[in-house]
Amino acid sequence: MATHDGAGTLRAQIDSILGQTVRPRWFLASDDGSTDGTCEILQEYADNQELTVFEGPCKGATENFLTLLAALPQDAEYAALSDQDDVWLPQKLERAARGLASLPDGQPALFCARALICNDDLSSCHAAPMPDRAPGFRHALVQNVAGGNCMVLNRAAIELVQSARSEAGEPPYHDWWIYQLISGAGGATLLDDVPTVKYRQHARNAVGSGHHGLGALLRRPFRVLSGSYGRTTQRHADALQRSAHRLTPENRALLADFIAARRAAPLDRLRRLRQLGVYRQGRAGTFMLWCAAILGRV
Repeated sequence: MATHDGAGTLRAQIDSILGQTVRPRWFLASDDGSTDGTCEILQEYADNQELTVFEGPCKGATENFLTLLAALPQDAEYAALSDQDDVWLPQKLERAARGLASLPDGQPALFCARALICNDDLSSCHAAPMPDRAPGFRHALVQNVAGGNCMVLNRAAIELVQSARSEAGEPPYHDWWIYQLISGAGGATLLDDVPTVKYRQHARNAVGSGHHGLGALLRRPFRVLSGSYGRTTQRHADALQRSAHRLTPENRALLADFIAARRAAPLDRLRRLRQLGVYRQGRAGTFMLWCAAILGRV
């Protein structure tokens, strides 16, 4: 769990993790310089030997989570990432462990549960939509389907992320980069349509607040026009390129073609991206991708 000034919601999340039907063997929390009582709450649980607290790098959520993954014990079989303001339903870890255990040993895999999108006090929730197309590297290059707060990695995925971390530099979003890396290396991404996380939406969300509903739909074109989306995909592509030797030969070639296509003239760029088969979820997402391609914002 990565924390920063989350005292108002922290106890509910910690209690929901400790109350899982499969109790975590280790519970690691890293705090990025909180000043609101978060550290005191973490220390209270640490004093009861229910979690271990680290001093965070204070470089943002991405670096905090990647630092935590690097600190995992060598015999950790799975790693579940947690935000400080959600609430887990009791069988979240059990369902993830069962799903990941069904895969062959040594195959990197990512399990992502469906979330319940909730308001600030969790009194109103609705299930997040499920993707209409299967996850994969062609999707991961241009969109993230694996929210960090719903993410569980198996041992092979943990080792892959730990090995690639020093190469990646500073990818904008740890969860998107992890999805790209695992899918690019030939790993599996398992999506569970049973909600197991109450995803609290409020004005203080680092990512997530306002990312659902009509308002979010209307704001997406401005992300394209401002260049924000394009800068994000470029930084992630740069991070992946530094770890290209970890990708399958097919996906290594796909990444190189994707980077080259981004630099092409507008209509040629659109044609080449379509030929590569990259895709976003839903019709609106697909339309946004092709508009971004024509405008040079992908």
